[in-house]
Amino acid sequence: MTRRVEGKIEITAVPDGEAPLEIREQWVGLILPVVAITESIGMGVVTKSDTDSNPAYMVLQEYAISALSKKSDKAARWWKKHGFPQQGEYFGFKVSQTKVIGILKEEASRHFIGQLEVGSGAEDHPSNG
Repeated sequence: MTRRVEGKIEITAVPDGEAPLEIREQWVGLILPVVAITESIGMGVVTKSDTDSNPAYMVLQEYAISALSKKSDKAARWWKKHGFPQQGEYFGFKVSQTKVIGILKEEASRHFIGQLEVGSGAEDHPSNG
């Protein structure tokens, strides 16, 4: 199940994922805008292979990579070299590897939930990338 929310998270631990460790380490400390929370993410963003399923916050890839570029141009370039951001797609950051900043406000929007493809970029994303 995916719920639409508004708020921000801070990445507090190196996300799991297919990106190299030195790239994934750059997510730590970033504060990112959340658009949804899902009960599970289960796909690597590079290989699209199945991964462990975990609750995750969904962040638009373009916002995530934009924030990342301010911390590490090298990490942002790695993502761009691998075809990201993909317009309208999301990275999933595991709840266990983040901290909520402020309050998450839930938005009831069945239309949005129907449009969200859970898993798009969900594991290398910052949960993985």
